[in-house]
Amino acid sequence: MIRVERGKPDLLFRVRHDYIVIANESGRDRYQTVTPSYDYQILDLQERELLSYHWHPSGVSPVTHPHLDLTSRVRPFEIDDPANPSRKPTSISFSDMHIPTGPVLFEHVIRLLIEEFGVVPLRPDWDEILLRNEELVRAND
Repeated sequence: MIRVERGKPDLLFRVRHDYIVIANESGRDRYQTVTPSYDYQILDLQERELLSYHWHPSGVSPVTHPHLDLTSRVRPFEIDDPANPSRKPTSISFSDMHIPTGPVLFEHVIRLLIEEFGVVPLRPDWDEILLRNEELVRAND
């Protein structure tokens, strides 16, 4: 369980971040890490998924791009066709979609938890640390 501000719901944060260490022949560092897949899940205390960021380019799923999954508790949206008012509205379920995101850094999810979900940071300099790490990742891409 992660600590949140008063009045905000308690949360669980489940992380699977795979990495491979490889020799870096051309850079100043001898080794670098590569992320072949990740799964960052934000859950309620009953372990029901609120949202999750996934990237699993290999495996059984046909979805291999980085994406966002939303909770099944988000109700489908009804979309009317104004050109044909007698037509039944179309229902779109975001919880059935794999919404493309591009690569999502662990630091991005930590920032989301702090800024949007009210998670209490463990350090006062959390923003500087996240910014520094994000810059290091961009510099090594």
